[in-house]
Amino acid sequence: MGTEENNSVERDTQSASLTEFKFLNFTDINQISDPKARKTIRSHAQYRVQQDLRSKRRNQKTKNVILDTSSLFQSQGQAEPSSCQISQIGEYQQSDLMPMPHPSDLGAGRSNPFMKYPIDMNLRAHELIDHLNGDTCAMFKTMRQAGFFNLVYSDEAAFRQVLCTSSSHMTSLRNEAPSSEALSLSTNAIVSLNRKLTDPVLRVSDGVIVTVLAFGCHAIMFKDFHGALTHLNGLTEIIRQNGGLASLGGNPVARILLFWLDVNVAFVTDRPPRFPPPTDILPPIPAIDTTTSPAEVVFLACVTPGAVDTFSALYMINRLMVFKAASQYLFWSEGIFAGLHIMPVLSKLLSLDPPSTKSFASHPNCITQEACRIGAMLYLAAVRRKFGVPLPGKIYIPKLKSAIQAWDVSGAPGSDSVLLWVLLIGCMQALRHEEYPWFVETITALISKLGFVSWDAVMALATKVLWVQGVFEIECEELHQDVSIAWWNLYHRVFP
Repeated sequence: MGTEENNSVERDTQSASLTEFKFLNFTDINQISDPKARKTIRSHAQYRVQQDLRSKRRNQKTKNVILDTSSLFQSQGQAEPSSCQISQIGEYQQSDLMPMPHPSDLGAGRSNPFMKYPIDMNLRAHELIDHLNGDTCAMFKTMRQAGFFNLVYSDEAAFRQVLCTSSSHMTSLRNEAPSSEALSLSTNAIVSLNRKLTDPVLRVSDGVIVTVLAFGCHAIMFKDFHGALTHLNGLTEIIRQNGGLASLGGNPVARILLFWLDVNVAFVTDRPPRFPPPTDILPPIPAIDTTTSPAEVVFLACVTPGAVDTFSALYMINRLMVFKAASQYLFWSEGIFAGLHIMPVLSKLLSLDPPSTKSFASHPNCITQEACRIGAMLYLAAVRRKFGVPLPGKIYIPKLKSAIQAWDVSGAPGSDSVLLWVLLIGCMQALRHEEYPWFVETITALISKLGFVSWDAVMALATKVLWVQGVFEIECEELHQDVSIAWWNLYHRVFP
């Protein structure tokens, strides 16, 4: 404002100077040649020329460079200047220039501000979408890579529930209590879903299935396993009324998410999955290379029908993980690998019927298969945790203990290495569990029986069964310390 007033005063002064008259009095014609008089006349005659020159020099000196420094202020934690401020270089300011807009003024980030969403979007909603598209959550990244969010963006109820999940995850990262925002979003999603469920046509639509899947994924993420089971029961009934899984034939993404939810619920509740793997969508598991000898667990633990295929698939996936973990630096950040390759194997393991007492009598190696089955599921649970999906497997610890206690392989060759592997997996998954001392005592006795004198020798034998570097390093260190203490208490010798 002050600059405009100064310019106005300057223009008025210039105008007045141009209309001002100066009178020179001469008493003699020779006075015209007087230097002082000549200077006065020349100065008055050249006034306009001098003004033009000064104006050109001033314009050259006041050229402006507009800089968008808002990102610098944000990165340094300083207050960001208002949008009406302009960064300039020069000793003069020019106020009639428009400011340069910053991309964040659109409220976009990683959220497309021009996309059509099913609800009215504000800045906070765009922020929640931006969080979904970030890398802070492995589950979000996997769902995004699978294409689930593209389905969500076309349904109001599913969209609100996904925003609720994003808000809840942001709150959990700050270690804060659940927010009213998440509760409001979930409540509105339920209201929208109930509206559709009262419609005889919409109640079995893909939008309802996608919404219930969103609720189920939210429950799994925040370990509400009872809620996840409830949502899976609802999905089962909706799909039944809609004609079965064939009704999802045109929606492969929904089939994939349904399969993942089903297997996760089956794992945390220790029951077989309800739906078969979508083998027509999932990438095929490569066949076993006949030039390579599979792990002993493939042969030792194959008694009941389906076990050969299950443990062969486990071996092939493990070999693929060993290769990728050694060759790809960011392999463990690709959660989609776990969803497309590990989940089908886990589904097969969960689908194997546990042996009955009658089968024990007819085939004692059935108990070996059961111990290997539980050990393999706990092994895959640890691998999935490395991918960012930490589902608890404590429900299997007592069952694994019972299977090991009843172990009877009838002198099968190579059984000691498989038993050592199963005990090793049990020990590392039983950390902080009440059965952990029993596992440490049992594996220490087996180590002594096999004649090992160092921890490296133990790991060399156990890792020949199934192992991927980088999954159990922390647990192995803690277990080594506990075994060393137990070894000293028993034999009064150091176990390096």
